[in-house]
Amino acid sequence: MGSICKFLPMKEYRDSIQPVYFVYEAEFHKLKQPFIYAIYYLFLITKGSGVLHLLDHDYPLEIGTLFAIVPGYSFTIDGSEDLAYMYISFIGDGAAELLAQTSLNPQHPTESQFDHLIPFWRNAVQRIKPDNANLITEGVLLYTLSYLTDTKKESADENSKHLVFDNILKYIEHHCTERDISLKKIAGIYAYSEKYLSHLFKQNMNLNFSEYLNKQRVSRATQCIGASMTNITEIATSCGYSDPLYFSKVFKKHMGVSPKVYIKTHTSNGSSDDKETDEV
Repeated sequence: MGSICKFLPMKEYRDSIQPVYFVYEAEFHKLKQPFIYAIYYLFLITKGSGVLHLLDHDYPLEIGTLFAIVPGYSFTIDGSEDLAYMYISFIGDGAAELLAQTSLNPQHPTESQFDHLIPFWRNAVQRIKPDNANLITEGVLLYTLSYLTDTKKESADENSKHLVFDNILKYIEHHCTERDISLKKIAGIYAYSEKYLSHLFKQNMNLNFSEYLNKQRVSRATQCIGASMTNITEIATSCGYSDPLYFSKVFKKHMGVSPKVYIKTHTSNGSSDDKETDEV
């Protein structure tokens, strides 16, 4: 591998942070609860399991879970008999800004699957001496938080994807009656491949695009019938279908009854004036 040069941007947090404690806690059950601290804490579960109770919410704790506690927040932990964890506490003008760069906050205090950091933490705490304590502890803290900045980006990217997909669903809702609406057209509008967009529908809706579109069109058809429209051909056309027979088959699949039967039970005159499709 050749030379590597990485540009390092200026720190986004002010001044320095000051580590206070680096602790391996193996006697959790002897501690008095609830806990409430005046400084910042970052915990790593190293053994056992439990539940973190914070702000009326419960968060599972397992080996490899990281969780952060900010000053002034009361919390409790219910843990198994073998629950053990390590923690680093820290203060400083830049502490809040440093933590804000990660995915952890009081409303989202935990992240899991960081088992690979446990040997690193254990080795670090065993190496601490008076002359290297600050250097080692701050190094472990910053290195660990760097993983949580990656998690924050992944979370933001995922939220962005959900927002785009929500917009796609709204587009379909507003344009479902147009005959030319298609997976290809929507993929082009939102700069997705048809294959990826199809995957999003399966993943988020457990339906393919055609099934979801038909669901929206049938919903629109029931609204038409509720507004006293009784001609099945007109209803089909107003909902984006060029073939009344196909519309009737789709309608019956979704509603359990044909459009004719639905009209009879949901309109004042109780009859369909379309004879070509009344048996579908």
